[in-house]
Amino acid sequence: MRKNNRFVGAVIRDVVRTFSADPAASSEMLRTLLSPDSLRDNGYNDAPAIARELPNVYNVDPVFARDAYIAIMSAHEPSTDKTDMSGSSIMGFTSNKRQDLDHAKWQLGEDFDKFLSSHPEEATVAMARALQIYSDRHTRDHTTSQKFSLTFDGTRRALWTDLSRVWDQSPVVQHDPETVMATKWAAWLPSAFEDDKATFERCFNEYLNYADRAVLWRKLLLLAMKFPETIGVRIASLLTQRAILTAYDTTDAAGELIRRLWTHLEGELRSSIVTAIFRIRVRDRDRLLECIPTDLRPSSVNALIESRRDRIRTNRLEPGIEVSTTQYTREDFLTESGVDTEKQQNRSVNDQANRLDNQVAVFRSAAQGTGTESLFDLMDELEQALNARDVDYEQALFGWNAIASACEVLCRNPHLEHEELEKVVRAVELVYDFPAPEWDSNFDDHGSWGGPEPHVPAANAVAELLAKNKLNQRLSLIERAAAVRFKPARAHIAANLALLLRELPDLAWELARRFAMR
Repeated sequence: MRKNNRFVGAVIRDVVRTFSADPAASSEMLRTLLSPDSLRDNGYNDAPAIARELPNVYNVDPVFARDAYIAIMSAHEPSTDKTDMSGSSIMGFTSNKRQDLDHAKWQLGEDFDKFLSSHPEEATVAMARALQIYSDRHTRDHTTSQKFSLTFDGTRRALWTDLSRVWDQSPVVQHDPETVMATKWAAWLPSAFEDDKATFERCFNEYLNYADRAVLWRKLLLLAMKFPETIGVRIASLLTQRAILTAYDTTDAAGELIRRLWTHLEGELRSSIVTAIFRIRVRDRDRLLECIPTDLRPSSVNALIESRRDRIRTNRLEPGIEVSTTQYTREDFLTESGVDTEKQQNRSVNDQANRLDNQVAVFRSAAQGTGTESLFDLMDELEQALNARDVDYEQALFGWNAIASACEVLCRNPHLEHEELEKVVRAVELVYDFPAPEWDSNFDDHGSWGGPEPHVPAANAVAELLAKNKLNQRLSLIERAAAVRFKPARAHIAANLALLLRELPDLAWELARRFAMR
């Protein structure tokens, strides 16, 4: 433990102030102080000394300045032990360790506009990484988040939900340094679009490189709402992506952006957005379609909205009227979800899924060990149908649910050969590769509301494989099964953790800890 932090702070100050005299040596020494271990032990003292003088480095070594931002923003100090502010034995002022580190972050936020104006690309990376770290602190870890995939600017990208729709709007966070940095960047970016298109594109692309948390996508949508003619048009193709349209953190901003941006869009892009909206779940679909300005809606949209209103009026029953109910079928669900059930790709998946479901029912009632070959053949045929282009998401869910159900019954067969078990494990992995549905904002409690959830039979299959000690070399599959968002699916893994204790005790206790924290 250091005996004289005030002396070390003075040395750091002098090194940063004279950084230009020997940038290489200065950078090497300061990077040692910015290592995770050093910041954990002494960040409360060293980080403020670096942050106060960092503007002296912007024009000498912007890469070091960027890395210093990221390192300090990543640091965490839980201790509230007292620290000396004045160095006076007569009239001493005290702070605490956590407050001192937070002050360093505040200082970086205050100086961010200077960094941004001198070196916008490095500053953009620093801000984006700070938002990533900020998002992770709000969600604790990604096991509590849902992952979506999207394509933008020709690149496949990720979106992890983080509840930023809730916390990012709170007045409490508006003075946090991460929010201050993002606000200053958002104020600078439109002017860069007008004055220096090349710089804008470089910084925009740097931002996208780190945009995997929902808060970064959400802030981009909110910025586009303020500048629809410029930023809005630049990111308009995002509105064709299911992830942006349906993820909890971005769906409301997507709707408002549609409302403000629609008049600035070309006809072809408008059609693509409408097509994308028609393919999502009914609740989000109807809300987003109503965001399109009334006088600019395609006739198909107006017809759908009017039809829905007619159904609402019709369903307002007078007292005393009897209501008869009918079974809610797969076709009803698909139709309400906007799926074209007559499209060849969808029809092929539906037919193959029905055949596999029927064979699974036969297999359940047959003698163990019979009929496995026909099941595997049907699973292969259905997988080929699912891999066809343009299969609607909801239709694909029923297909993967059928495959997961087949895996579940196969795993209960004690006569499976090693090769057959390997096929089952591969099929279960494919099920987990398919993104989970989110039929309801309170999905954990309400389940799939008439829609399939393939992760439930997949979890049963994993539990059966655990019982057979067949997954000791497939730890990633166990962890994926334990991390799905749907509680009933996780419950099947939690109920079988004892099966892991003998062979994989560390993993069993780690999963138990995660379950206890959720």
